[in-house]
Amino acid sequence: MNFFSPLEQFELRPFMAFSYFGWDFSLTSSVFFIILALFFLFLFFFFSFGRAYIMPKFLQLFFELIYDFLINLFFQQLPIKALPFFPFLSFLFFFVLLLNYLALLPFGFSVTAHFVVTLTLSFSFNFSFFCLL
Repeated sequence: MNFFSPLEQFELRPFMAFSYFGWDFSLTSSVFFIILALFFLFLFFFFSFGRAYIMPKFLQLFFELIYDFLINLFFQQLPIKALPFFPFLSFLFFFVLLLNYLALLPFGFSVTAHFVVTLTLSFSFNFSFFCLL
């Protein structure tokens, strides 16, 4: 009988290995799920706001409600001069939300459980907010 470790889900398995000039550009499970999440985000936004209607359909209404929730939360927490960063923050919210939902699928990979991904997202946010504002 084979026993597998519960920590096996955090292993980065390469699907395709690429190496150029000594740099490793392998397509791992983490990169695959990030590309999958970006693809689904594009599809969701395209089908919900691609053809906006005056009387919104279900998907458009759903995303408008989330947008309204996020913009109200944004105005309560941050100053008005941070308004140009709202599209970035809303994308970051949807991106992390979708990555966490994809991790719940069977054989899913939890990208946000890796410290490097969380650190990269937080440093990019802090750099853009504090250095560029």
